[in-house]
Amino acid sequence: MTGSCNNIMRKNTLFRKSRKRTSRSSTKVVTGKISPGHGLKKLAELLSHWQSPFKFIPHEDHSTEEDEQNGELTTCISNPNFVPAMAKVDEEAKARGKEECRLIIDSVTDSIMQKIVETKNPEDAFDYDKVPVVSLNEYLYRCIKYMNHWYKDEPNVKSTGMRSLFLSLVYIQHLQKVLPGFQLNEFNIHRLFLITMLIGAKFTEDKPISNKYWAKVGGICVDQLNQLESAFCSISEFKLYVGDDELDRVYDEYH
Repeated sequence: MTGSCNNIMRKNTLFRKSRKRTSRSSTKVVTGKISPGHGLKKLAELLSHWQSPFKFIPHEDHSTEEDEQNGELTTCISNPNFVPAMAKVDEEAKARGKEECRLIIDSVTDSIMQKIVETKNPEDAFDYDKVPVVSLNEYLYRCIKYMNHWYKDEPNVKSTGMRSLFLSLVYIQHLQKVLPGFQLNEFNIHRLFLITMLIGAKFTEDKPISNKYWAKVGGICVDQLNQLESAFCSISEFKLYVGDDELDRVYDEYH
């Protein structure tokens, strides 16, 4: 009896030891750590088998449509002078828009210069002592350019700068109706366009243009700009709304 009990106890002890060894070995396998260097090496081996489309260059002997697309992508990234077709179209559209704006500005200038008189107005808030050195054509082009820059518009007929120019023409016509004896001359025409374009942009755009910025564009101090803006609004009795029909008429006249 005693011998059988001892045999049973010996078997239980051996079972517990073997179970402990198994648990220890399995723990080592599960919780074993991989060194950072070994992990990076494995990752490098894995990435080496991948083929990036940016490094793919199609062969001349067996190129497919997919290969040509990958080759074009490779050229676009590796060669900074490569210009995709869409970029060429955008540049051409910008050039056409800029040229169209230039033609309209020339037409407006020619029309206004025919209405210019040599005599000054008796009391003219927009009068200046000297004739500006810059021509009216270049002055308008400058104003439109920097107004589009403020509103981040591309140079085209529908830009904020060109729309403000058309509104400016309407405002000047309204001013001459309110003041029948008011004449356009070389001493006031630059400032008239400067102020009316500013007012047109403020009246139609959600983001008002800065008077400080616009004064630098026009070449006058900001205090003078504020006074001229206030004077024009007072003379026109703040009737600054322009209907679509009237604006389209001016657009068709010079386009």
